[in-house]
Amino acid sequence: MKKVGIATFYTAINYGVHLQAYALKEAINDAGYKAQIINYPHHLEKSAQQDGKIKKYLGKITNVMTPHGIRRYFFMKKFRASEAENNKKKAFRAFSKEKFNLSEYCDTLSDVEKIKTDLDACVCGSDQIWNPHYTACNPFFFLRFMPENARIAYAPSIGVSEIPEEYEKTYKEYLDGFSALSARETTACDTVKKLTGRECENVVDPTLLHSADFWDKLAKESEITGEYALLYFLGFSDVHKKVIDKIAQTGIKIVNIPICYETASDKRLTQIHASIEEFLSLVKNAKYVFTDSFHGAAFAVNYKKNFYSVNRSDTKYSLNSRTGDFLKKISLESRIIDKTSVSNVTFGEIDYRKPSEKLEAWKEKSLSYLESALKKATEMQDA
Repeated sequence: MKKVGIATFYTAINYGVHLQAYALKEAINDAGYKAQIINYPHHLEKSAQQDGKIKKYLGKITNVMTPHGIRRYFFMKKFRASEAENNKKKAFRAFSKEKFNLSEYCDTLSDVEKIKTDLDACVCGSDQIWNPHYTACNPFFFLRFMPENARIAYAPSIGVSEIPEEYEKTYKEYLDGFSALSARETTACDTVKKLTGRECENVVDPTLLHSADFWDKLAKESEITGEYALLYFLGFSDVHKKVIDKIAQTGIKIVNIPICYETASDKRLTQIHASIEEFLSLVKNAKYVFTDSFHGAAFAVNYKKNFYSVNRSDTKYSLNSRTGDFLKKISLESRIIDKTSVSNVTFGEIDYRKPSEKLEAWKEKSLSYLESALKKATEMQDA
């Protein structure tokens, strides 16, 4: 059986990160190959890591020197050290150990070079592996360790509308080296074409290559019972607050997966430190889903839930285009909430007939791209 490596994000304690990695691995296995996630956790060169750490700590010092910042700091310190959060982290580690089929550990890019002889092809994707602000144009995520005809891109996200000028030349060189190019957002496809002149297939996120029935086999029932609205917020802003206030007015139980201080400390919310398997069940069984996460929206759509996606304004680099691009593609852009539309939030049913048809057609096209790219790449190695 041909062996295919995967270069992706897979270590963060984040549901989307783990589920997209697992989904891509399973999709490649289903296509008749043996998929293996490359166990290279560092992602960035040490200089870029150090620079990022300095900026991060300086930002923390600035933010904490207020009464609110001090309360937030001590609350989150206690929160992160709690038994519930530690159990959650253990569950994530167990999931990756059991589900990812990781390669031998690679401490450096030189170690990655050594394992390439075991691979017939390699796929990079999905998530924001091509976001220059996250990976500093790391050659690992452009598969520079593999022969050109063995490099496949499946649904990587660039995450920004413009590549910084200092990276443009490198991006062009790296992208030119692929045998098959695709991206998760149309904006990313446009960027690739602008830089290289090559066509770039717009494909679904790996989690959407699989049906709700597929994810049901992985889901594990949580302790939550009865009707509830599920919150999965990675950030917080005035819009998030208004959404929570509006939900609270209905009287329905609000279940929160705590990530940030503002929701983790809100006494109106039922907190649950869900495992990956419980996360799937929480989305499936929710009456409503409110999220600012791309993958939160993706799973809400896959499970045909009544949901809203809240635009974030709490980050330096805009992340909203990823979800907006996806929802527009399947005619669900009306489910996006920002400061101008938060008053329009309702609790009615979504008619999924048209979105489901569009998503199914997009999924089939994406699977065809992946299967064709794998076949071409692995056959080229035999030539």
